Amino acid sequence: MLRKLLVSAVFLFPMLVAADVIVTRSDFNGVAFRYKPGPIRLERVKTEVRKSAGQVSIEFPDADHLAQPGGLDLPVKIVRVGIPQTGGVRLKVKTGPVETFNNVVVGTTIPLGMNKWHNTNSSGFVPAKVAEVDTGQQFRDVRFAEVRLSPVQYDPDGRVLSSYDWIDVEVSFEEKPFSNFRSEPLDRLISRLLVNGKQAVGWKVPEQTGQGNFFQRAPHWVKVRICTTGIYSISGKDLENLGVMLAGIEPTTLSLYNLGEHVLNGPYPDTMLEVPILVQGEEDGRFDPDDRIVFYGLGPDHWVGRCSVYVNNYFTRGNVYWLAWGGVPGRRIARGLGPDTTGTPVIRVAEDVLHQEQDLECPGRAGLLWVWKTIIKDSYRNAVSFDANLKLAYPVRIHGICGRLFSKSSGNELNLYLNHRLIDTVRFGIRGASQPFDFAVDTTLPVSFDRNRLTFELCGQGEKNIYLDYVEVRYTQRLSLCSGHLHFLFDDTGSFRFSIRDVKEAPVILDVSDHYAPKMSDGFEWDGNNVRFCRRLTRPVEFSVANRFLHPECMKVRRVGLLTNPGLRADYWVVTPKEFLAPAQKLARYRSGRIAGIAQAQVAVATLEDIYDNYSFGIEEPGAIKWFFADKRPVYGLLAGDATYDYKNILGFSKNPGVPAYEYGLSLDPSGRGSWTAVGYDAWYADFEGSGGSPDMALGRVTARTPAEFSRFVEKLKGYDNGPAGLWNKRFILLADDEWKHQGKPDLIGFGHIRQAEEIGVLPGNLMEPVKVYLTEYPFVGATSKPEADKEIMRQLKRGALLMVFFGHGDAFILAHGSIFEVSEIERINNGSRLPFCFFGSCSVGRFEDTRYECIAEEMVRKPDGGAIATVGASKATASNANKTFARNLLVPIFNDSFHVSTIGMAFLEAWPTNRIYHLFGDPATRLRSPKPSTQGLVVSPNILQPGASFKVRSILEVPKAQFSWSFFGPWRMRRYVSECGVAFYTLPGIELARGNGRVQEGRFSCQGLFPLGIPLDTVYVANGFYAPVQRSCRISASVWNDSVDLSVLRDTITYDTEPAVVEDKKGPDVCFFFGKRIIEDGMRVPRAFEVEGVIKDPAGIMIAPVPGRTPRFFVSGQENVNLTDLLVFDDSSSTTARFKVKVKLDNENDTIFVIVYDNLLNRTFKSVAVRPLVSGAALAVESVLVYPNPVKKDAIFTFSLNRAANVRVRIFTLQGRFICDLGKRPAVFGYNQMAWNGRDSDGSALPNGVYLFSLSAHTVTPGQAETVTVRGQFLVLR
Repeated sequence: MLRKLLVSAVFLFPMLVAADVIVTRSDFNGVAFRYKPGPIRLERVKTEVRKSAGQVSIEFPDADHLAQPGGLDLPVKIVRVGIPQTGGVRLKVKTGPVETFNNVVVGTTIPLGMNKWHNTNSSGFVPAKVAEVDTGQQFRDVRFAEVRLSPVQYDPDGRVLSSYDWIDVEVSFEEKPFSNFRSEPLDRLISRLLVNGKQAVGWKVPEQTGQGNFFQRAPHWVKVRICTTGIYSISGKDLENLGVMLAGIEPTTLSLYNLGEHVLNGPYPDTMLEVPILVQGEEDGRFDPDDRIVFYGLGPDHWVGRCSVYVNNYFTRGNVYWLAWGGVPGRRIARGLGPDTTGTPVIRVAEDVLHQEQDLECPGRAGLLWVWKTIIKDSYRNAVSFDANLKLAYPVRIHGICGRLFSKSSGNELNLYLNHRLIDTVRFGIRGASQPFDFAVDTTLPVSFDRNRLTFELCGQGEKNIYLDYVEVRYTQRLSLCSGHLHFLFDDTGSFRFSIRDVKEAPVILDVSDHYAPKMSDGFEWDGNNVRFCRRLTRPVEFSVANRFLHPECMKVRRVGLLTNPGLRADYWVVTPKEFLAPAQKLARYRSGRIAGIAQAQVAVATLEDIYDNYSFGIEEPGAIKWFFADKRPVYGLLAGDATYDYKNILGFSKNPGVPAYEYGLSLDPSGRGSWTAVGYDAWYADFEGSGGSPDMALGRVTARTPAEFSRFVEKLKGYDNGPAGLWNKRFILLADDEWKHQGKPDLIGFGHIRQAEEIGVLPGNLMEPVKVYLTEYPFVGATSKPEADKEIMRQLKRGALLMVFFGHGDAFILAHGSIFEVSEIERINNGSRLPFCFFGSCSVGRFEDTRYECIAEEMVRKPDGGAIATVGASKATASNANKTFARNLLVPIFNDSFHVSTIGMAFLEAWPTNRIYHLFGDPATRLRSPKPSTQGLVVSPNILQPGASFKVRSILEVPKAQFSWSFFGPWRMRRYVSECGVAFYTLPGIELARGNGRVQEGRFSCQGLFPLGIPLDTVYVANGFYAPVQRSCRISASVWNDSVDLSVLRDTITYDTEPAVVEDKKGPDVCFFFGKRIIEDGMRVPRAFEVEGVIKDPAGIMIAPVPGRTPRFFVSGQENVNLTDLLVFDDSSSTTARFKVKVKLDNENDTIFVIVYDNLLNRTFKSVAVRPLVSGAALAVESVLVYPNPVKKDAIFTFSLNRAANVRVRIFTLQGRFICDLGKRPAVFGYNQMAWNGRDSDGSALPNGVYLFSLSAHTVTPGQAETVTVRGQFLVLR
């Protein structure tokens, strides 16, 4: 009953559109609605926890805390309004009665992991408006405006808080919508998420025509990847090595294409630029092996505008050109002789600009900021220095040096030296990633011909920390082709003769002022060492000269243009590296036709290479994936591969292929608890038209590192979908951090994590059985550790659950200040197919793209034989209250049948706009194994249960035949918890008192058990509060399942008596140990490592309740004991017989195994058996050889025991020794074995009556020795 009341209270917290948003008008002209947030509740925060006196937390029944870390913690309401296909909106707002609160202090949201409040510099009321609108979003094909309503405004300077009783909003459309309905799978979701969704779902924007297929212009394509800027050549032999038949190439049709300058990550143009080429040897009409194609290519990072702007591509190491033939004639480099400039002065030197930027470190371990060097000066040093060797080509003099720096320290003093000569001193303070310090030295400087060193000497008082980004040097160089490559700039106009020395082979001379339309000077003089060429210049130019051509990094014949086919559609696309294609296709085959909510669902696979080639013309940018999804518009997507912020593998940690994350922003903060200035998030991929604020598809990620790892995930998914149900799929684990940062230091959030868990825990109503692991219930051991809490969460995960939700502090590799769960512990979670869906309301638990750590959220999904089926975790810092909002928006659709949410992906899609840095790890099309509530109840007799007395449960269910598991729980407990930080009240579920299994036959459900003695049924007072039982709150919960249905059956208002029944039973349980099928007796020889099976029987049932001092335990002499509570498995339809299996390893020559168990009447049994481990090297022995039955009537078995594993062979003879049959050589294990015989001879004929002989031979091969033991006997056949 208590839980039902709590459910109704929590559902006052609605989703994005709730009963308290009342639509008063909705038509083609606009929408009007009234928002009533409900009564305001100001909760004064205890000053022992939050040091700022008078701070309050503001709560409304219908408002959410969505502020980002560091923002004022003011609740808001988001209402989405569907709007016409074109045009904007106008907003008119009216507020109701206002209530004013004076001397109020509102804090800022605290990123989980930080423990200080931020001061705000805001002046005036925040926010400035009670309603703001953003119209720039689109969900699928429906445009919408997001109205952000603020039921309170706050003046930080005056400490005044204004609260509004209601807000009336009128959204007027500038243009009228036109009807355009197209049915698609997410229409129902659109109808629910938009306040006028039922109308707006018919206002879809017109369908966009797919991009044209650029590759149709030629039948043959070779992908050419280059990494640096320069003059390249491709020979006929290079093409032959790719398998190209040169005889089929018409040289005049050879063409080269490139994407050109473009916006990183698109949107990309649907055509490429044709780049002029030089085809040497095409004059004879053939393209021969020694002929070559010469072109000027740009690396991904390059100068534009004659070295005026340096362009970085943060996402890829290569630029891609496409070589084609077989189409129209290709474009050629313009050629021509220079003018006669006899008598004109010869130019032997010219200017160039060096941009030297070595991306070696990523300070933020996220985002796009890479630096060359981190320079750190400790407080005890006067100065530290860093030398940068400048890569100047044949320099004559330097005209200027500039560069970029960042800094975390103030009072920096930096001396700049060129070749040990001080050239400047610069001083600067803290300069973050968004505010770099750019320095410049504009003076002529002498240089060394072969080596020039720029030294950065960092000085100043105290510790200093700066970062060097890049250096640019403007200098004059000697024109030399000694290296085979030359680049230079010339600014004068007129006629000139340029003289280049050190030319051993005839060069190609290109004017590359226009990188995509170079011009060639082919009239030059060459004397074997020097080249002179003439040019009349009317503008500044840029030259590139080479006689040693660069070669592409790689080339590949590609068949392109197929993926963009408009007819190639699917409801679910798997994006994967080509190395993972086989397991990806296995997943696609499994999921096809098996996606809830989509009839005959189609699933397809696209490799990254195909996506890059078809959507970004080969450029390996994340944007290609985004525009692929935008073109295909699936309902579901899966990124199958790990990711890293290190796109170019600079750090060398990326050993395996993966699917890139989308990294955004710049940061110097490597922790996961800072701001969102640099972050990786997959929501960007899922937002077809925007930047991640409104995802259009359910997108998940499986961070598999190898094909085998991905294949194991697919098998894990199948096991989850098709494995048995049980009590595990009714369990809901709630894990909450406590009020301490560490022992003795309060956490500013106080009891907030527990409050959030309490609010989320009641969302399933009576469908789930909550399991609460709150850190307040466990003592500190040391300053930060709570090992008992760690053991308990591991125990509960091993038992399995449908869901797990965590609220608290954390990082990628650890949960909670109490260090209760570390990523290294995941390996021990062997929960089989009993896999929870986990939500981690904490910082960075989903930081999957960090190269340093594997995060908990991804590792839980990666684990092949346990862990979790899917997880949701954030890749950066999160705010505590916002985590609760996300969890609620994620889970309410799952548990509310009226929402018709069928998969975790659809639930995640609803919650995703709340916070886009959350990620879904796992298959988004997974359907949770949540049971449906049965329409039938349970009848429990007697009506009042009594400790020490038995009970029976029965029902007639809607399924005729099924299996079931049941548990009997004690009463709910009201907990009052007291600490130095204050007082908290919360509920704890009743402890499990009994459990069992059974089968439904003809719809009949029945089980029985006994209410154990020793359970506290009155209020228990402890040092930090009390536990008060709730009357009429015992419950019996059952999970019923067959191949087609999972049912939840419950009786939750069972009355109990505190007085125990009078009992006479004083005998403890019977215990028997087995190895294989043999009873273990005193002195029996067993392997040193083996599995013990125990059978426990007692008419009063076996004690599993956590009664102090009554825990069932198993142990071997001298070893740690094993708690049997979770290992006990009851026989079907029996509460009196339970079994357990424990793997043991014997350390001594004589050992004893022990068990201590109790029945439900507290009677104790202590059982011990002495065993002797098998001695290594002992002779092979065969014992207890029998034929059963004897006499043999039809079939028989030969039984025997071995003292170690061997191959065994049984042969049968007549009394006269004539061979009858051979049962073959079969492997046998240590201990008891049996071999079956069908009673027939080798020809298949039944043996006549009589006496027969047999020989049983065991053979084993040990290192250096083979052993054979034969036992002979006889048996009688009597039919």
